[in-house]
Amino acid sequence: MAKSIYRMEGAIFSNILTEARERAGLSQARLAERLGCPQSRIARIETNQRRLDFVECYEYCAALGMSLSDLVAEFERRIALRGP
Repeated sequence: MAKSIYRMEGAIFSNILTEARERAGLSQARLAERLGCPQSRIARIETNQRRLDFVECYEYCAALGMSLSDLVAEFERRIALRGP
């Protein structure tokens, strides 16, 4: 299995996070404020240049007002649509 952060799955994940932020009506700067981090970190996450660990992902979801299980379900749905 490739270890690169630039795998297709990473792009799918970052797209889901970007779309969730936009649905929540938040700018990158506002989300960064909620998370207590620089806006540049949000930009790197959304452009698939930075990964989130599990706890960061949980906090990210909470800041967006979504559950971690909803994020995982959407990720799995999109991976399944992509096929083998």
